[in-house]
Amino acid sequence: MTIQDFIASGIQPGDMVGYKGLAICRWKTGGIAGHVCVYIGPTPGSAQAVVTADLSQGVNFYPLDDQEEIVWVRRCKVPPNLGLGMDWFATVVGKPYGWDDIYEDAGLPVDGKNAYDCSHVSAAFLRVSGAPQFDPAFNESLLTPRDFETSIMCQQVWP
Repeated sequence: MTIQDFIASGIQPGDMVGYKGLAICRWKTGGIAGHVCVYIGPTPGSAQAVVTADLSQGVNFYPLDDQEEIVWVRRCKVPPNLGLGMDWFATVVGKPYGWDDIYEDAGLPVDGKNAYDCSHVSAAFLRVSGAPQFDPAFNESLLTPRDFETSIMCQQVWP
């Protein structure tokens, strides 16, 4: 089944979508995904949308892009309450992208202030939605897309 077929027939709001993303992210973590987001379904002005932090515009809603290289889709074992997640998300929309990991890898200084990367947004969104993927004692800002690939709180549904 192609990803387009799966999106048309099987993707559900709350599913995590892993994209090939940046090579440096895959290299650093040893994962097959370098970017992760949470699918939320249709939104006004967008046929299908995800919530995430992106390099270009920071924390925001983005279209689910099945033309990019989606490498997996995973589903929470506990269905998330998307309303709770969206309430939290409204408080962080517009925050800048957190470059800290990439800066650290390049030996540059980091500030770590009020910024989010894709893994942090996805983990926090699912946690406040009642479908945490990780131990609550773990610092969400340290997560990577690879961590979602290995979480026992979800299962792979594509491919």
